[in-house]
Amino acid sequence: MAKGGKKSRGRQNPPPASTAVAATTKKKVNSVPASSSSSTAVSEDGLSVDDLLGNAHKLFDEMPQPEKPRFAAPFRKNRVPSLGFKLFKVDGVSPGDKVWIPEECIRPIEELWGFVLVGLFVGKFPGLKAVSNLKKTWGMPCEMLPLRKETGLVIFRFKSRADRSHALANRHHKACGKKLLLRIPGEDFMFNSEPFTQIPVWIKLLDVPVELRSTEGLASLATKVGELICSDGVAMETGVCRVMVDLDLSKKPIMSFPVRFDGKSYTQGVEYEDMPHYCYHCKAFGHSPFDCKHLLAIHRKKCQESKWVSFETAPLIAMAALKRHSAQPVGAKGITSGDRDDATARATVGQSCCPKG
Repeated sequence: MAKGGKKSRGRQNPPPASTAVAATTKKKVNSVPASSSSSTAVSEDGLSVDDLLGNAHKLFDEMPQPEKPRFAAPFRKNRVPSLGFKLFKVDGVSPGDKVWIPEECIRPIEELWGFVLVGLFVGKFPGLKAVSNLKKTWGMPCEMLPLRKETGLVIFRFKSRADRSHALANRHHKACGKKLLLRIPGEDFMFNSEPFTQIPVWIKLLDVPVELRSTEGLASLATKVGELICSDGVAMETGVCRVMVDLDLSKKPIMSFPVRFDGKSYTQGVEYEDMPHYCYHCKAFGHSPFDCKHLLAIHRKKCQESKWVSFETAPLIAMAALKRHSAQPVGAKGITSGDRDDATARATVGQSCCPKG
């Protein structure tokens, strides 16, 4: 009550500032007596402030997140008959006989699939999000076609041949540290890892004699390792001869080979740069032949049966002892039989990769 017995109109408390809608709702609420609170105030629409604030989204409410992409999402309609091909019976096919496909049934790959690139990640599949980020780096529209996850293959479809060539020319294809190998599918392409066993790899020809540092000499040496592609052009200026060859990963890598020229002979050493981790024994990506547990177990067993250590394996035995006994000096007491067998087995794996003679 004000002085003089007159009733004064009470000030209405502003609604809480924790929401963005409170300020807008205040304008819609009629002025009410002081005895009325903001929670009982009624707007022109017949709704109280609490009703309006209760239905509004708070500032700190979690926003709805889009559905996370899953590898199986494209396969949700894989068994809908209306979306598939309409097939018909072919006469002349008997059980047990080979199926002969006439030429009119064979279609070009670009007609069936479009302008596609087939990719294979070296190692474990990095995930759809990582692949999506990789596609953005190409800067062109691209669609990823679904494939079975266990194959490890990914198909990218482009709108034109020029877009496909631009993506293929990009030298850096990595997603989450996983290297992506890309190929244009040929006429005899099969959905397995065999088309990716022929990979361009830089190699170093170690200690090449000066007389052989010519175009013909380097070509002759590099052809022993793989199909020659090019050289880095500094073989005449430095002591390192780098050559790019098309390497067949399905075969044992050549670490050294004998060379004879002008009545002389020597052993040519080979070093590989950025060699993909592919094992010819397991026929799978993820590790090299020198890190293969199966090959190491096979050669370790041979070493245990023969119980011999050659002059070339002695340094490897010492290195194995250093790894296991880093706190002890290398000596007779620091080297165990397990070190000898392990180092000898690794050396034998490397020696078996070299052709004899």
